[in-house]
Amino acid sequence: MMFTSFLVNDWRFEPISVNPMLGPSAETLLRLGAKDSYLIVQESEIWRLVSTMVLHAGLIHYLLNMFALWYVGKAIEQIHGFFPSLVIFVVSAVGGTILSAIFLPEYITVGASGGIFGLIGACISDIVLNW
Repeated sequence: MMFTSFLVNDWRFEPISVNPMLGPSAETLLRLGAKDSYLIVQESEIWRLVSTMVLHAGLIHYLLNMFALWYVGKAIEQIHGFFPSLVIFVVSAVGGTILSAIFLPEYITVGASGGIFGLIGACISDIVLNW
């Protein structure tokens, strides 16, 4: 989706004063499915709960999320396998988007942070249960 967001944003980064993450504009992210509580609730655009996890605010945001996902996701996948890891990631990401829509309704959000934090929680659970 990073490639698509730059395509839709006319192959350019927004100025650093607008988007310090080296990425597209907020309007571009909204067109691609960023979380906007009003659109989810009032316009019934439920698909935004899922699309938000594959969008990123910019190149820096994308690289940091992929770095975290590489290390944490790899550990969880080795212990639990692919499908359970995917379920943990998706349920956590959608849950994070729902919580963001409830507690931060005025902000537009994107990213896989909810899913990554879910995987980190699974790692901590493994450590506690197998100590």
